[in-house]
Amino acid sequence: MLTLPSKNLKVLSSLNRTYTLFISYLLIHLLLRLIFTDTLQIDDAEQVRLGQNIQLGYNIPQPPLYSWIAWLGFKFLGINIYALTLIKYLFIGITFFLASLISERISSKKEIQNIIIFSYLLMPSFAWHMHQGFTHTILLGMSILMTIHALFKINDNQNTIFYIYLGIALGSGLLSKYSYLIFLIIFILTCVSISDFRKSLLNSKTILTLLTVIVISGPHLYWIFENYEQVFHQVNQKISPSLTKDFASILGPFINFLSGFIGFISPLILVYLIFFKHLKINIDTTFKKFFLHFYLIALSLIVLAFLVFSIPEFKVRWFHPLLMISPFFLGLLLDNKKDFFINFKKIFYFLLFLVTILVISVRVFQFTLSTDYGLNGRINTPITITLNKLKSKISLENKILVTKDNFLGSHLLISFPGKFIIVSNQKYNESNDFNGCILIEDNDSNNYKISKLNSTKEMSFAESKIGDSVYRISVEVKPKNECIELIR
Repeated sequence: MLTLPSKNLKVLSSLNRTYTLFISYLLIHLLLRLIFTDTLQIDDAEQVRLGQNIQLGYNIPQPPLYSWIAWLGFKFLGINIYALTLIKYLFIGITFFLASLISERISSKKEIQNIIIFSYLLMPSFAWHMHQGFTHTILLGMSILMTIHALFKINDNQNTIFYIYLGIALGSGLLSKYSYLIFLIIFILTCVSISDFRKSLLNSKTILTLLTVIVISGPHLYWIFENYEQVFHQVNQKISPSLTKDFASILGPFINFLSGFIGFISPLILVYLIFFKHLKINIDTTFKKFFLHFYLIALSLIVLAFLVFSIPEFKVRWFHPLLMISPFFLGLLLDNKKDFFINFKKIFYFLLFLVTILVISVRVFQFTLSTDYGLNGRINTPITITLNKLKSKISLENKILVTKDNFLGSHLLISFPGKFIIVSNQKYNESNDFNGCILIEDNDSNNYKISKLNSTKEMSFAESKIGDSVYRISVEVKPKNECIELIR
């Protein structure tokens, strides 16, 4: 009989506990999302519309990979919130699994590996925002860790399969979110700066990597070329080149950047600051050097960017390309043989427990009691319930459903799969078999609060109570001759 050494059994047991905790954590959030509400969130609502068909690019502007995967999920699981939620938490689970594999390159000590992995739950974008929203950003984070893991595997063993794996990671990154380019530039410069990685990548097998990237991302890159102005219009509005600046115009945006930077990794960074005088960076391996070089290069490029570009505002998701790997860099500062490490662990895990319980509690409150306190948000707006009430009031047979509201339109696509629906002039499930149309609108205003519908039209309606307010969906039935103009 094959037996494992006791040391290996302990490592395996610790590994299983870590994965069990993370799987349990993800299942709790997945169930919270599915049990308490069937109302979509903004990002998911977008994917319901885009995931109805496969296109080389979508006018979001974001790359199309997540929408392609949503389309595939809808084909197998139907157009519903379950498909979207399962896809989302599958990607989150893969991201944490990759983080655990990369953490082994930082330290052979399971204690330090666990701190690196659980560090993500002390960063607001992962502890809170990934449950609240995020689609493309989740895929971006997974692609970043895939890219690093592939590089490390190539450095271990220059097997052909790992070069293809790197190509898949790079192609997925380019199709996940355009900000992946920020990471990619720093990633390439980092590889060039470290001799081991430079040697691993400067050989004939790298051609396989490039070919894989072209096969995966080439069609969308061609679409970008064809729709350049459409894709980069919003980017040009937010980042505008500037060759002449005074000190004040640089200082303000830079302070905003720093505050966003610190906010992204807080409260995690607070634990490290408490023990700052005990920390010492350790870069005794090539893998550890990668993270140090990455941030040195990133810092240099950031300073240069502020001297050249005008960046008036920063959004938290913009920091993902830079800070997605920050737990690994911070892990370089830890040594479990030092006296401070015991106290470090106590504070770290206490804060981790506190933040995790707080996030879960706020999510439960958000789903259950928030409306009783006048905190009406889209997540607890009873759209599906109200649409179901409409079914008993009016006949939808052979009718086109028409709305100008994208958010409401996404729920129509879920509630009435296969039906001819027009959302903001975009046609879904188009058919010539209709005898009229139904114009649909609700009283959910753009600021996510319930407000009265101002209309002089005589309409049918259905409504549901939400706290002290009423959510109402109003409809107007039109004959076929008045619908022709809508479908042209």
